[in-house]
Amino acid sequence: MEIAREIGDRQGEAACLGNLGIAYYALGQHQRALDFQQQSLEIDREIGDRHGEAISLFNKGNDLARVGQKWEAQAAYKAARSLYKDLGLQKEVEQCDTAIRELGQKVVVIPKQAPAIGGEPSKKRSRRRRPKWFGF
Repeated sequence: MEIAREIGDRQGEAACLGNLGIAYYALGQHQRALDFQQQSLEIDREIGDRHGEAISLFNKGNDLARVGQKWEAQAAYKAARSLYKDLGLQKEVEQCDTAIRELGQKVVVIPKQAPAIGGEPSKKRSRRRRPKWFGF
């Protein structure tokens, strides 16, 4: 990475930072991995490397999922998916879909305005009637 910095190879620097993130992820140091992925992502965006940005976002999603930040992970996977789709990289799009689907099994969707428990009853009456065989 030092050589990449010395010669001004920003893309190489971003790749090195991403690889360090992957290494720390494998070591179980997920917060440190997140820091490296974020640095890689910032450089990718700065230099306009959309493929590198997608890779960094996907890896960041992995790290976020691992530390329990499921909503942020989902957002990172979706952003990576969008970039991969724009780049025509179907295999990577499918990898994002799989990650989102697996993450969705761990995320419970809560409506933004959930009705209050024991709140005001609806004024509309249901037209459905129970069949007589219910015994009520």
